[in-house]
Amino acid sequence: MRQSFAPHPQLGYVKGEYIFVTYLVFFFYCFAITLMAVLMHKRANKMIVSILLVFPMVALAFVGLQQLFPEIILTGTASVTTALILYLYLQSKQLSVDALTGLLNRDVFLKTATMIIQANRPCTAVVVSMNDFKNVNDHLGQARGDDLLRQIGDFLQKTIPEIPVYRTSGDRFTFLLSEKDESRLDEIVLEIHRRLSKSWHTGNVECMLSASIAVANTSDTEGSLQVALGSMEYAIMKCKKNPDMLYCRYEPSMRVTENRMSAVKRALADALKNDGFELRYQPIWSVAEQRFVQAEALLRMKQTEIESLFPDEFIPIAEETGLIVEITYWILDKVCAFINTIDECAQAKGGTTLDRISVNFSFLQFCSRI
Repeated sequence: MRQSFAPHPQLGYVKGEYIFVTYLVFFFYCFAITLMAVLMHKRANKMIVSILLVFPMVALAFVGLQQLFPEIILTGTASVTTALILYLYLQSKQLSVDALTGLLNRDVFLKTATMIIQANRPCTAVVVSMNDFKNVNDHLGQARGDDLLRQIGDFLQKTIPEIPVYRTSGDRFTFLLSEKDESRLDEIVLEIHRRLSKSWHTGNVECMLSASIAVANTSDTEGSLQVALGSMEYAIMKCKKNPDMLYCRYEPSMRVTENRMSAVKRALADALKNDGFELRYQPIWSVAEQRFVQAEALLRMKQTEIESLFPDEFIPIAEETGLIVEITYWILDKVCAFINTIDECAQAKGGTTLDRISVNFSFLQFCSRI
């Protein structure tokens, strides 16, 4: 019988004289896949290497079962099992990989960070936040901006090939250093800054990029993921305000400042919703005309739970959060209403009115669309 096997009405199937060919093909595939996994283990993703090694192991298991149950053909079962494993891997990859950069996404980072914090394992989170990347997209276009993000992601992953890099937001990348790897922190950060000091190319365009780098240790986060995320956010903001810093390390002593800043953000949002602002007017006297000729509108917050909250503190935070734009529109409405009121009073009583009222504008106001 010159075939591998054939169906048989009583025995189920019978082996042919070429049955050995199926075993040769099987062992060849197992050897080739194992060799490929060994040769690629340093360059390829660890998960891909693991998946490659699954096929030989599953196949060997079914060969063993085939010897125990020779009356049943198990090759189809082995193939289906391997295909199912590959399908589940590809489905999982779609859910865990960032579509643009090919890096692991924010969801995977959050799950990984949660497990590390819950296990109380020392770990250092390093956040690389690109500076003013919105301007890159605005001036070079979304396609070139995306290309630059891919290049940045590739560079970071090649710099630390053994450590997963996550894209945790549009222009922000994060990686986690174990206690053993933390000794390399300065070396890694210096390498990142060295590369960022050189030009980047996308299409026929050359541009310069910079980044702020924040560092936070999970042991300083009170066992809370939210505290950890807040710590990293605060350290990033501090680093962006001090561009000469190599990186900003979050310290527990910063928590008081961080908590106050969070409270101010909540107070600002609440004040916008519940009429929590008020305006005061600083009059300006003209010696030549012997009258008040103009005034400056000054923003104040009504009574809040936060002690000693003055404009020099809450206005910069309003700018950071973008709330300053909506606040300024509120100021303009109130100033216009006030001008109408004093004009009506001047006409009714025969007095004089103000020539102008000055309103302070944030640069964000000029960037916004009316």
